Amino acid sequence: RVASVTTKDGRSFSAEKVICNMDPHKAAEIIGLEKFGGSYRKKLDYRYSQSGVMIYLGLKDIDLTKFGFGKNNVWHCEDFGMNKMWDRQKKGDFSKPWIFISTPTLHTKEGGTCPPGHSIMEIASYAEFDEFAEKKKSSYEDYEKRKNEIAEKMLDIVEKRYILDLRKYIDVKVVGTPISNEHWARAPRGNAYGSDMIPSQIGLGRLGMQTPFSNFYFCNATAGYAGIHGTTGNGISLYEMLTGDKVFDQTKAPTDNELAETAYKKAKQDLDARRPSLVRG
Repeated sequence: RVASVTTKDGRSFSAEKVICNMDPHKAAEIIGLEKFGGSYRKKLDYRYSQSGVMIYLGLKDIDLTKFGFGKNNVWHCEDFGMNKMWDRQKKGDFSKPWIFISTPTLHTKEGGTCPPGHSIMEIASYAEFDEFAEKKKSSYEDYEKRKNEIAEKMLDIVEKRYILDLRKYIDVKVVGTPISNEHWARAPRGNAYGSDMIPSQIGLGRLGMQTPFSNFYFCNATAGYAGIHGTTGNGISLYEMLTGDKVFDQTKAPTDNELAETAYKKAKQDLDARRPSLVRG
């Protein structure tokens, strides 16, 4: 069992149960890989998921709902061939990138996410770790130049396709890369979704939340499943397991067909609101 956790500055914390949300492999290295059994240690030897370039914008004096944004995210594709886009971007070609757009301040009516009169927009795209790591190692100026070059390309697409003159509403802009993920979030290789969701790392091959220690648990995208739904579900599952309290009754959940029908209707409403000028047959 885990008796206590000691921080760098010498403080010690103890509890009946210890939950770790950092990368399991890195945590196991700190604890000592030799303390984990062979079969469990094998599961700790996983491949990481890919990363991306992220732009976090603080916007001022703009109503994003007038441009069709709301409680939804946008996947924008410059090419109908998804695999073609992934292959190009894997090689560092961002001539026709896929981009993801989210507006967190429109996902809730609760205040506090940004100052009054402001809103948040997140823009992201897939990118590999190695190119940025090599550029930063050889020249920080080259790294910054490449990072901003890709970010400006993404902003060009949003201005062209969604919000004309978007840049004039930008009050704060922060651009992140796989290197940012690794440094600030301690995500090895800048991974965005923990361990990769490949067949060998799914189901029985995936790391669980329980560990060889009786009172120590992992809870994140790797020890469970990735994405907002996955990581939230992991936290709920661990809470239910440790407390016996049920947060969600699966027997009362909608069927797959009901979920699909609801999603279709919502997507159609959003499309109609965003593209009122489309000529429909």
